Amino acid sequence: MKTGTHPGESRERVCAAIYDSYAATGLPPTIRELDDLVGLKSPSTVHWHLQTLAAEGRIVLGERGANRSITLPPGEHGSCRACGGTGRARAAVEEFAR
Repeated sequence: MKTGTHPGESRERVCAAIYDSYAATGLPPTIRELDDLVGLKSPSTVHWHLQTLAAEGRIVLGERGANRSITLPPGEHGSCRACGGTGRARAAVEEFAR
């Protein structure tokens, strides 16, 4: 995590990157991609943020060790409550699921 950055700010950037990835590619990002996109220094920090977002019900994590297993919660319409995702994200998730 960048020095002086509040953990909540980094978590919001992780959340936004997940929704942006769905909107742009129809796929969730990998942990390494999130690490690069958000500018965190460790995949374990990304994992900690993912666990927190999942506990808050803002994302759903698949099986541990599975690639690209981050999904959006049921009923979510592509808008991350606090991170500014777009409606395109939900449409991309639904298309990918078909």
